[in-house]
Amino acid sequence: MNTISPLKRRAQRGIIEFIQSKDCQWLACTFRVNPADRFHHKNSDTKKHTLQTIKWTVGFIKNEFNRGKNLFFLPFWGGELDSGVAIHVHAFLEKPTQFPEDFISKTEDRMNALAQKAFHSSAKTDLDFREISNSDFELQAFGNYCMRWEGKQFGSGTDKLITELAYLQH
Repeated sequence: MNTISPLKRRAQRGIIEFIQSKDCQWLACTFRVNPADRFHHKNSDTKKHTLQTIKWTVGFIKNEFNRGKNLFFLPFWGGELDSGVAIHVHAFLEKPTQFPEDFISKTEDRMNALAQKAFHSSAKTDLDFREISNSDFELQAFGNYCMRWEGKQFGSGTDKLITELAYLQH
């Protein structure tokens, strides 16, 4: 997934305005991916494998539930190792055209398998999806939550945007 617009350089307000300007429904997401044995994986490898797992998972959603068409995706780092909060990713994901009852369970199962592949070993995953209304208040509230200060590891605002995973066009 390539970032088309340099959102990292935009103000937090610009990101919120981008989200609010899109004519689509949004899912508020949290992705957690960790190796089962954290002592055998360096932090940099964990981040790399986490990003790969999320990239593959969003690709699965696109192909399985959106007829292969791209989905808007804006991911942000979360967590702070110094305070004992494991790395995770919060994201806005465009709601796919097909959203069956088993969407979450199918996606969780696939993400778990993809994490095993990325880490080349056992991994623990957790995935949370919540439909959010397109009201400016809800979109801004979740955007502010994604970009809030959690600690010095990722900072806050646009510093938390994962530009290498963001997908900003159809």
